Amino acid sequence: MLDYIQTITAYSWWAQHKIWQCTLTVSDADFVKPLDYSVGSLHQQVVHVLWAEDLWYSRIHSLPRPDHSHLTLPTREDVRAAWDTIEGRWKAYVEALTPLELERVVTFPRGNGEQLSLPVWQIIAHMVNHGTDHRGQMLRCIHDMGGETFEQDMFFYLRELQLQSQ
Repeated sequence: MLDYIQTITAYSWWAQHKIWQCTLTVSDADFVKPLDYSVGSLHQQVVHVLWAEDLWYSRIHSLPRPDHSHLTLPTREDVRAAWDTIEGRWKAYVEALTPLELERVVTFPRGNGEQLSLPVWQIIAHMVNHGTDHRGQMLRCIHDMGGETFEQDMFFYLRELQLQSQ
């Protein structure tokens, strides 16, 4: 289980760096253009994903709920800096994970006040899946804006690793 969690989180970080490069291939106007899709503009989509990752990290570590938004992170530079900080926290945590920690049950309130309990491994698996879902949405938006996209399927990450080790 530990190897699996480390693999899927590494894949997610790989894909997030690639999606970020894709966001840089669209104009500033397109990046913030309101979209009638998912959570809004490409800017809002990116911030939503980083906010969600920070939220799950905060829940696991009993920290206050983060308040990132496209308003608190108005520029691409602000977004990238926040994303790097959040990714750095996650990487340090994942590198130190133990099988016992993966099984630890975390109880947390949802935004509506409902209390839920999940083991850490399920939280991480959900977080990766959530990011994949939103990257798919962002890739479609970027494509429609004429920007560059990439194949985000995990197969391409694993293949890239394989080629690097040859």
